[in-house]
Amino acid sequence: MFPVLKKAMSNNLLERITVNPEQCGGRPCIRGMRIRVIDVLDPFAAGLSSEQILEEMPDLEMDDLRAVHLYAARRLDHPVLAACSSGLTRKFLPPFQSNSLT
Repeated sequence: MFPVLKKAMSNNLLERITVNPEQCGGRPCIRGMRIRVIDVLDPFAAGLSSEQILEEMPDLEMDDLRAVHLYAARRLDHPVLAACSSGLTRKFLPPFQSNSLT
């Protein structure tokens, strides 16, 4: 797939993820509904298929599930700049890990 087309498709999917400080404590939700991204990721992690999740959450569409995966992937794939004795270096850390250098 062409990179420009791929980027446009992913941007359209990411528009399905909304963040509103007045809703769900500012956590990312799907299309302004009170269905949080984590509410979809957890069933995937528990082994449910896309079809099972859509059956359990009939307000969702297949593109919502794609958007959730893309959002999670983008959130996890970011560099963290950390200072060290030799200057700045890139250190990749998951969000749940400490940012302290050893």
